[in-house]
Amino acid sequence: MAGREIVLAEKIDLHLCWEGKQLYLKPIPTFLLHHDFFTHAICTAAAPPGSTTASSDLYASACGFLKSYTKLIRHESDLAIAQEKNLIPASVTWNQWCDFSADIVLNTTGMILSQRYDYGELRLTRLNLLYEMHACEPFHWGDHRYKFLLDTISHEWLLFTFVYFTVVLTAMQAVLATQYGAGSVGIQRAAFGCGVFVLVVAGGSCVLMGVFVWLRAYVLFFSETWIGRQQYRIYYLDRILEALVLSE
Repeated sequence: MAGREIVLAEKIDLHLCWEGKQLYLKPIPTFLLHHDFFTHAICTAAAPPGSTTASSDLYASACGFLKSYTKLIRHESDLAIAQEKNLIPASVTWNQWCDFSADIVLNTTGMILSQRYDYGELRLTRLNLLYEMHACEPFHWGDHRYKFLLDTISHEWLLFTFVYFTVVLTAMQAVLATQYGAGSVGIQRAAFGCGVFVLVVAGGSCVLMGVFVWLRAYVLFFSETWIGRQQYRIYYLDRILEALVLSE
């Protein structure tokens, strides 16, 4: 039990992504639970049983999505929680779900499905970092845009370094307060050098952290506004071309 809070996400890209105590899950659309719709609209794109060729993206994604729920809902209590969170229609009974999940597992075994679901849950902060390195924008902003800028900074190491330097400087002060330390030139020089070193490291860390956050924010917000302007231009260019074609 990870103790995570279930957050509904209509975007399939966020399904099974987690951040902190939040786990994003996409509710099962009602039409995917209808046998006739699934057979005529999705199964027509499936690869033959036992085939080594990949199915279409639609079939692979749909079956991978449904198969992920067969892993999430294994007990009757899981179904009750899913229905309480509006992930599954309340009309679905436990026996119906058992038959449905068994049918999904049986018909997808050995088939090449979407590789996305081979990895299970994915950490959203790492996805954002990887996506940012590739596309110069995060995978998902969420409701914490400014918090995202600090996600890659290891706060644990910063705290450990601060505590370590505090202990060292306190020990130096205790030694200098003694009669032996006050009369020793070597200890005084060592304490002075240690203090200067700590000040340089602390100041340099603050400067580097500020530069890193500023550069990252600049790149992210610049890419976001630039992409928005390009989409705006493309949209109106299409409208202009459409108007010219109609005028002819």
